[in-house]
Amino acid sequence: MKRIVCTISVLLCLAAFFAAGQDVRTRAFWDKLAGNCVSLSYSFQTRAAVPVSGEGTAVIRGDCYYVNGNGMEIWCDGQTRWIVDRAAGEVVIEAVDASSSDWLTNPVAWLKQSGDGTPVRLQFRGDYPCSAMLSLPDGTKADFSFSDWKINQTAPSFVLELQALPTSYIVTDLR
Repeated sequence: MKRIVCTISVLLCLAAFFAAGQDVRTRAFWDKLAGNCVSLSYSFQTRAAVPVSGEGTAVIRGDCYYVNGNGMEIWCDGQTRWIVDRAAGEVVIEAVDASSSDWLTNPVAWLKQSGDGTPVRLQFRGDYPCSAMLSLPDGTKADFSFSDWKINQTAPSFVLELQALPTSYIVTDLR
């Protein structure tokens, strides 16, 4: 019995040690990104009854981002999000809900715990995350892979210029 208690104690201490190390790496990563613009490539796959997968590129600066993937482009200035489907000729404009992870459209949610408490577990290769696992509120797991990290890239405009789109586009403003 003493041996079992001792073994469990050692395992708990090791788990706490590795979790603390992960927190230090994650904090160092976010400190490095603070105020900088970063670009990356990504792919994801959900583990659910109906799996969803995708890939693309993202540019992030703070809570602002631009994503190009899966036939859609997403601009976000931290307050408003514009989702463009060029094949359908449609744009959806919506307010950003800071209390929600919006994990399908928000690359920041792929990298850190969101306002709704969606936990993220990052795996690092060098100074940057190479993968992440999100546990969503409905029990779905989403696995992400990241590559091609570039920091201090020139930041694009994180606001969609609607007047630059063809007049035939259908614009739905949900704000």
